[in-house]
Parts: sequence; C-alpha cells; structure tokens
Amino acid sequence: MKAQTTYSSKILQLLKSGQVENIDLAFQLCVGLQGNYSEEVAQALRKDIRRCINHNLETAYLKTLPAVEMPICILREVPAWVWYLVGLKKLSLVDNYLEDLNPELGRLIQLEELNVGNNRLRKVTSAIGQLTKLRKAYFPANRLTHLPDEFQYLQQIKYLNIESNRFFIFPEVIFKLTKLETLVFHNNLLKEIPTKIERLKNLKFLNLSSNQFGKCPWEIGVLSSLENLMLYSNQFYALQPEIWAMSSLKHLLAQDNLLYGPLPGDVGQLTNLLRLNLSRNKYRYLCPEIGALTQLTTLELQNNQLREVVPEIGQLKRLKILDLSGNQLKALPEEIGDLENLETLNVANNQLTQLPTSLERLANLKNLYAQNNQFSDRQKRKIQKRVSQAQTINL
Repeated sequence: MKAQTTYSSKILQLLKSGQVENIDLAFQLCVGLQGNYSEEVAQALRKDIRRCINHNLETAYLKTLPAVEMPICILREVPAWVWYLVGLKKLSLVDNYLEDLNPELGRLIQLEELNVGNNRLRKVTSAIGQLTKLRKAYFPANRLTHLPDEFQYLQQIKYLNIESNRFFIFPEVIFKLTKLETLVFHNNLLKEIPTKIERLKNLKFLNLSSNQFGKCPWEIGVLSSLENLMLYSNQFYALQPEIWAMSSLKHLLAQDNLLYGPLPGDVGQLTNLLRLNLSRNKYRYLCPEIGALTQLTTLELQNNQLREVVPEIGQLKRLKILDLSGNQLKALPEEIGDLENLETLNVANNQLTQLPTSLERLANLKNLYAQNNQFSDRQKRKIQKRVSQAQTINL
C-alpha cells in the first residue's frame, strides 16, 4: 500500500507538471502498474483520453464515457477507438481536417449530439441513419452538396445546422424530419425554397440567409410555431402576405435584399414581433400599420429610401433601438418623443435640418447618432440641450 501511495504521488506530480515528457512518463508508469494506482491518479488520467487510448488505460471508464470532444486536433480521420465508445451521447470533432465519416459511426447508437463543424467533409455516411436517438446535428463549414436518404431515419432530430456548405438544391430528405425545431441553412448556394417546407410544422427557428433565393413561398406562412425567421442577404423583391401574417414571429430579419416600394400594411399582423430588420433594402415609405407592433424592441430600417416616418411610430412604447440612418428623411414626427423606453436613436446620414422638441421627453435615451445631416450650429446646440441625458451625442 505504501509503495502504491509513493508511486501515485510521483505520477500525480508528473501529470501536473504540464511538460509533455513528464506526462508521457506518468502514463508509462501507469502501464507498468497494470491498473494498481489510486483513484486520484485514475481521475487525472481520464482528463487525457487520447493518451488513455494509446496506452490502453482506463478502458472500462472509456466504454461508458458520455461525451468526447476533440476540437483542433489536426485529425484527418476519426480515431478508431471512438467507435468502441458505445455509450457515447455526444461527439464533437470541430475544427479538424476530416474529409469523410467512417461508416463505423453507425455503432454509436446512443448518440444524441454530433458536431463535425469546420472540417472538409464532402459527404455524410449513410450509416448516420442508424443514429435514431440523434437530437442535434452540426455540419457547418464543410463541403457538403447533399444529404443521404438515410437521414430520414433521424426522427428524433430537433436541431440541424448545415450552414456554410455547397448545397445548390434543398435536400428533400429534410422535409421528412417532422420534429425539427431549428434549421440553419445559412450561406449556401440555394436558389429555390421548396413548397414542401410547410411539412416542418414544429420549426421555431429557420435561417435561410445568405443564399440566392429570389422568391419566398407562401407555404412558409403556415409554419405556425415559427418564432425566428432569417431571410437576410438574398435576392427577394417581395415577401408573400402570408409571411407578414405570421403572428408567432418574434424576430424577422430580411435585411440586404431587394425589397422595395411602401412597407406593406400586412406588417401590422406581426403583433408578437420583438425585432424587425429591413435595413439595406429599397423601401420608400412606412405604413401606419407599423404602429401595431407594440411588442417591438428593435426596429432597423437603415439604408433604405425612406422619405418620411409616420406618426404611428410613436405607438411602439417598448422600442429600445430605432435605426433610420442612411435614408432621405427631411423631418421626424413629434411622436418620436412618445417612445418612452428608447435607448438608441440613429438618424445619421439623412437630410434633417432639425429634430423634434419632444426628444427631451426621452428619459432613457443613451445614444443619439445624427451626424451627416443639415443642422445649423444653433440647431446642434438646441439638440444637445434637449438630450443632455444621453451618454453619446453625435451631431
């Protein structure tokens, strides 16, 4: 017992030294002891799974290991020992150089979360269909162009991230995953959204941004559970009336498109919306119905072609951020002063010659950005006096 204590103490010192040669020596000593070391040593060894595998140590523990994470390990293939961890529930292999997933992946039938983001994967093995308990799957930043038909067997999956890949066509197999709650398809090469998307009735979060979509199908509007819809950086000229009628939406981001004309009056149906971003489009007018969005806390309309702001904007009592910069505004309505919770107001880069006197009522205003307008020096002094409570004033 005394000898074991002495060896264990020495091994712990080596493991804690932080020096590679000492750590390797500690593992070699443990091999020589054939498992005859303290529990404290065992706990220390388990922190270095790769060395445990290489030295065939702590094998019983490894077989019941719930999670393995090997980020930034310069892996070109998944170590063979991983496929023997049959109790594994989470496997993360992000930021490596994997080009393929071994069909042995199918052995991990208890797996609930798989993350292989930021690798070089060109395909997903059909064996993934055996992971019927999978709930979350992350494949971002790879080189995928399609998903195998066996994906349809992942009937428990709720979260799927395949952003930043090379998909030209929307994988039809996704529409069979009816329990999906989150689908992230950002930054691919997609041009068309299939109407079958209406089958994903449990979706709460849908990100289709940074693709090449030109038309948004009305079928998205039947996704009655959807709370977050990301459509930014596409080529949309208009959004279907059914989109504006989605009362379940809390966040709608459609900036950096080609949306034009007056903002449709249907926007007033988004009564639960918290954030609306329509910046960098070509809208010319706001509609009075904007005042119906009484839950809104962030409204971003910068870099459009707006010529006026409707007085109904004053009904947005919960608004904290209002960005109207980079438009063609010559005046703001006095109702701006009714935005009692407003913290940031950005009206920079317009054609304003004055700001409403009602700004003095904005007790919570912290930031005012109004540079690059047409204020006289006298007007600037008046504005500064009205919003003296603000921490940042740019004129």
